[in-house]
Order: sequence, then C-alpha cells, then structure tokens
Amino acid sequence: MRKGICLALIMGGLCFCEERKLMMNGSLGFSVKKTDMDNRNISEYPEDLSYGMNIATIGKFGNHTIGGILNLTYDELKKTNIENINLSLSTEKGDLIIGNVSESPSLLSLNTVDLRGVIGKTKRANKDIMLFIGKSQEENEKYGQYRQYLGGFSIDTTINEVRLGGVYLEARDDKNSISNKSNSPIRNQVIGLNSSIPIREELSLDAEISFSRYDTDTTKAGDCEEKAFKISGQTKNRDLNISIDYLYIEPNFYSAANTSLSTDKKGICLLLKYPKGIYEAGLSYEAYDNNLNNKKSYTTRKKECELSLLVTPKTLVSDVEIKYKIAQDKATTIINKGNRTLSLSISKAFSGIDSSLSYERKKGDDKIDNSGDSKSSLYSLNMSGNLKKDLSTSLYLCSSLYDQTTKTRQDSYSISLTYEPENQVRITPSYNYCKTKDAERETLLEKSFSLESIWYLSSKHQLTVTCKEMKKKDSITSSNNYQGTQAELKLTTLF
Repeated sequence: MRKGICLALIMGGLCFCEERKLMMNGSLGFSVKKTDMDNRNISEYPEDLSYGMNIATIGKFGNHTIGGILNLTYDELKKTNIENINLSLSTEKGDLIIGNVSESPSLLSLNTVDLRGVIGKTKRANKDIMLFIGKSQEENEKYGQYRQYLGGFSIDTTINEVRLGGVYLEARDDKNSISNKSNSPIRNQVIGLNSSIPIREELSLDAEISFSRYDTDTTKAGDCEEKAFKISGQTKNRDLNISIDYLYIEPNFYSAANTSLSTDKKGICLLLKYPKGIYEAGLSYEAYDNNLNNKKSYTTRKKECELSLLVTPKTLVSDVEIKYKIAQDKATTIINKGNRTLSLSISKAFSGIDSSLSYERKKGDDKIDNSGDSKSSLYSLNMSGNLKKDLSTSLYLCSSLYDQTTKTRQDSYSISLTYEPENQVRITPSYNYCKTKDAERETLLEKSFSLESIWYLSSKHQLTVTCKEMKKKDSITSSNNYQGTQAELKLTTLF
C-alpha cells in the first residue's frame, strides 16, 4: 500500500509543477466491494470486503510525453495487491517504461516479454536498442512454477535497407521460492539473430535463428542445448499475395520469454490470398514432422489445408465467408486421425444494428479405432447496436453439440441493455447463462445477473454502482458449486 500512496503523491505533485509547464489529465477512482459467497474456496470471488484504487494519467512535459497507470486492491486474504502499475516517459531519443511491461521484439526467442520491471528503448541513427529486466512470474508450486526473473536486450540496425538484429535473454528462478529442495532453479539463456532483406519492391525475405540453453528444474541432472530457426518469404502484388515459412524447432528448445512455443517440429506453412473486386479467395497449407530426435518408436506428421472464400457484396449482406479445412495427424501404426471442418459466417448491418451469424460442422475420423470417431456442430448469433437514441443492446447466442460415444450439448447466451438518457445516468442490466448436459443429465449450469448504473454527478465526477448475483452448479465436482452476491461502489474523478 505504501508504494501506491507514494506513487499517487508523486503523480499528484507533478500535476502542480506549473513552473515547468507540465500539462496532465486523467482519472482517479476509489472503490469498495462486498462479496457474500456460500463457498469460500472460490478464489475469483474474495470473501467479505475488498477495496480498490486506480489512477490513469497522461500528459506533456515540454516535448516529452509522460503517463501512468496504477490499480491497487486490498482484501483480507491477499492484503494489498498491485494489480497493474505502469509509468512511461517518451522522448525524441527513446522510451522508458516501468511497471507491468510487455513487448514482442522477435518471433521465436522473445515473442512475449511480459514482466513487472523496466524496459528502455532508444533509437540512434539507424539503430534500435531495447533493454529489459524484471520479474516474469510469481511462484505457484501447485503447478510447478517458481518466482522467476528475466533480463536481456535486443538490437536492430538497418544497412542499405537490410535490417539485421540480435537478441539475448537470461532467466533464473529464485531459489528462495522453491520449498521442494529436490528441485533446482531453472537458468535459461537464449541468443537469437534475425534479418529482413527486401529483394525487390514486392518481394522480401525474413530469417531468424535462436540458440537456447537451460538447466532443468527436476532431479534429472544435466542441461539442454537446442536451436530453432524460421525462414519466411513474402511477395505482394495487386492480384496475389504469397507467404511461405519454413520452421525448425528442436525438441528441448526453451525460451522463458516464449513458453507457449510448440517445439519438436519441422515443416512449412504456405498462405495464398487472391483479392478481386468483391471476392477474396484464400488457401493455407501446413505440413509438420514431429519427433525430430527419433527417441520414440514412431514418427508423426501433421497436415492441414484450408480453402476460404470471402464475398463482400454491396447489397443484401455486408459479407459472407466460407471455409473448408482438412487436417490429418498420422503416426506409424499408432495414430491415423483426420478432421474435416466446414464453416460459414454471414454479417449484416441494418437500422443501426450490427449482426453476424455463424455455423461450423466438424467430423473426426479415427482410422485405427472407430470409437475415436466424432462429430460436432456449433451455431452462434451476435447482435449489437442502437435500438433507439438512448437505448442500445448486445445479444449473443451459442449452441454446440459434440458427439463421441456420448453426446455433450452446451447452450449459452448473454444479453445486455444500456439506457443513457441525455448523459445524466447510464443503466446497464445484463444476464449470462450457460448449460452443459450429456445424454443422461445436466452436468454444469452457470448463470449471473448484474445491474450497473453510472451517475454523472458533474463534468468531472461520476459514481458507479454495480450489483451482481452468481450461481454455479457442477454435478460432477460438487466442491465447485457456489452461489453468492456482489455489490460495488466506485467514485471516479477526472482531472
């Protein structure tokens, strides 16, 4: 809490630095929330009272742009928690960002730099440099996750229209966050090189290669050293756009800044688009081999091909899109599965209402085990817009059916209305409903109703009152059942 108060005082003090011609505006909000639940194990709904404070501001200091965001919450369980904090300073020479920061400077090694720390960026002549350091994750031993810190840099330079770049990162687990002494902290190091070469005006080539090393966090001794690379080519002209990628990622390649990367694969991805008048035809094709180290008794090969057609007529409907996809996953004598998917979507705007209707049907064929055959279908409708001058609505309906040995059906919908007469008050009731059932019984039921009202007390003050009722009934895991209410009061001041 002390950090939040200090930040609020600092930012408030900056607002009064008239002698330095600091111009700022933003908002300051305080909230109190009361929650009553009959199941105290539901972590997303903290029991009893909780409090919040949020600040959002942006301004100018001469030629510099400054801004800040702070979201604080307090409850008896977590005590004071900084949900989000961000301070930024932008100048002609570079940017400095402190707090919750996120960047994606490369495709393989640094696809997601998401941490609470510092990012500094500078641009000098033909060079772009970025430095970053901070905490990338909190400990959660239930999922084998420990507190981790990450730091590194990236640099790009352009020489005769050819862009060359490099990245480096190092991540380490905090050993003090590991209670199980049989586990050792991860240390991950990644070095990457990338380039972009414009061969002709309509043709370019991109390439990236990364080398990874990390110590495992298990009792297994040793470390892993692996590599990954990607080569992409693009060509564009008025009638045809072509993109082709070749990807190679070794099985134990690991980057702490791209943990969702799918590894142990090599193959190609081809994309074609042909726009012509109100039509646009597309083709995508992917083919990947897995099991690159041949340690398993079988190999796998995945293929996927999708055809699409987008029509944007000027009458009747806004656009119509049809897609047909064939996918195959095959391993010698063990896996041989295929899927065929047909989807259709139609959009239309009328009388201030934007609407879309979609349908998807998928058939799965297991050529080794017939019990693995499956069928599924999905229908959805989405509508939003103004009913009258002061009244708008949003409606979403969805129904899906999955059939594999047993049938599972899910129906859900949500609806909301917003009434805002003459900018004096805004009232929004909304209702959400979702039911899942199999052939014999209802397995899950979730529903909630909320009513939000915003009262514009003046041009700079507004009061928000929100009431919500929630209910969940899980017939399979009764410990997940809950029923409760929540009320929140929030005062916001604009400055």
